[in-house]
Amino acid sequence: EPAADLVGFEQNQNGLRNTEEYIQCPFCKGENKSAVVFFDGPVKEYFVYCKACGIETVDVFKTKAAAIKAFAAGKNKKITEGGANNDG
Repeated sequence: EPAADLVGFEQNQNGLRNTEEYIQCPFCKGENKSAVVFFDGPVKEYFVYCKACGIETVDVFKTKAAAIKAFAAGKNKKITEGGANNDG
């Protein structure tokens, strides 16, 4: 059984977890909540990624709230097939 702090998380082989917390992207304004908060378990940091428009926070954060705030404030980078491309 998973630890209490991991309930609701989906973990991949690298320790990256989807927190299942979806938020509306302030950039693509998707009809549904297309951005998701991720938790990187090994380093205990959060970031936000939008599946619809392909952006994520430019940094990682120690708290979920800080990651969401930075994402909403536009502190993001565009992710391309060739890797990260800073657009802002």
